[in-house]
Amino acid sequence: MTQRNRRNVLPGRRGFKARGEQLDSRFLLSGITVVVTNTGDSVNAGTLRSAITRIDIGGDATSQNIIDFNIPNSDPGYNPVNGTFTIQLLQQALPQITKPAFLDGTTESTFLGQPALVVIDGRFLKFPVDGLTLAPSAPGSTIDDLEITNFDGSGIVIESANNTIGGTAAGAGNILVSNATAGVSIALSPIAPGQGSSNQLLGIGIGTDPGGADLGNGIGVIVGTQHNTIGG
Repeated sequence: MTQRNRRNVLPGRRGFKARGEQLDSRFLLSGITVVVTNTGDSVNAGTLRSAITRIDIGGDATSQNIIDFNIPNSDPGYNPVNGTFTIQLLQQALPQITKPAFLDGTTESTFLGQPALVVIDGRFLKFPVDGLTLAPSAPGSTIDDLEITNFDGSGIVIESANNTIGGTAAGAGNILVSNATAGVSIALSPIAPGQGSSNQLLGIGIGTDPGGADLGNGIGVIVGTQHNTIGG
């Protein structure tokens, strides 16, 4: 897979909301909340890998579990020029997300009090692998304000129903670029009626960064089921 240099993505890109402005349905749910506090790639507490594992093992199976990002700008993965926090996967894929989850990248900007972007980068994995996978047991999940890049598979794979990738509000969209298979793949081989349906892809930069640079994916979106919404 062709490797591309990081871009300067943040100037003029998005605003951020103070925590007090983020009162939404998440506060009515009974799922657990896990906070990512560093860009490391290990099973230790504070990593994205650990956060997904905790939700898979101990999360609620019927309501959204929350992954927030509160990474300080002293973290070695922080690039002050781009305003990005890059999580480099070094040895293996992230665990599949097997419980309903809300990966809320907007919380990083809120935590810092300035625009920021969390990047999940798979360039060092030497075999086909996807970025984030929503398993059949994780319907109703949401992924907001993340960049997922440089995977030899797809940036996001959706195997469940009623998920929202991005959104129409400022800062809710994701950036999916430089992934060999596709930016997003939706339920290529559904094994149950309705699996992979009623998903929404909203406000997403697929193949382009916020400045309009063409960074590509193998295919933008692969859809193997009906009744999904792309755009908006």
